[in-house]
Amino acid sequence: LHDALPISRREVQGRESGDWRPFDHVDDEVAAALTLTRRSAARLLDLALSLDRLPLARAALAAVLLGERRAEVICEELAGLDDAHAAAVEKLIIGRAPGLTTGQLRALARRAVISADPAAARKRKEAALKDARVESFTEASGTAGLAGRDLGPAGVLAADRHLTAVAQAMKAAGIS
Repeated sequence: LHDALPISRREVQGRESGDWRPFDHVDDEVAAALTLTRRSAARLLDLALSLDRLPLARAALAAVLLGERRAEVICEELAGLDDAHAAAVEKLIIGRAPGLTTGQLRALARRAVISADPAAARKRKEAALKDARVESFTEASGTAGLAGRDLGPAGVLAADRHLTAVAQAMKAAGIS
C-alpha cells in the first residue's frame, strides 16, 4: 500500500532536496485518486505509514485476517513504543487480534504496551494532553456537536457538569 501512494515518491524527493513541503498535499492527492474525503485519505496514509514498522499487522491486513479498523487500533496503541518494543507487542497480540472486537483488541494492546514499556503509556498521555482541544461540528441532523479531545479526566468531568447545567437552563428558558 505504502509504495503505491504518492508519499513514497515525495519521501525520495524530500530526502534529496531537504524540502518537505510536497508532503503538505499528499492527502489531497490520495483523496482525489481514491474519491475519499481529505480526512479519510489522511487516515489511510497514517495507517500505511504506521504499518511500515509493523510487518505482522501489515501481512495480516493484506491477507484479510485483520480488517482496516483492527489494524488501525494496533497502530494507534503501539505508536508510543520504540521499534523493538513495538515488534515484541505486535508478535504477542497479532494471533489473537482477528477474533477480538476493536475494544477488546485495544484493551489487550494497552496491557501489552504497559507491560513492555510502562513509560511509553505515560509519555503518550503527556503528549496527548499537549494537544487538548475542543472541537465543534455539524451533526447529520442539522444540529451541532461539541467534543473535548485529549483533555484531563478531571477537566472533562467538570466541563460535563457545567455544560449539562447550561443546557438544562437553556431548555428551561425555552432556548434551543
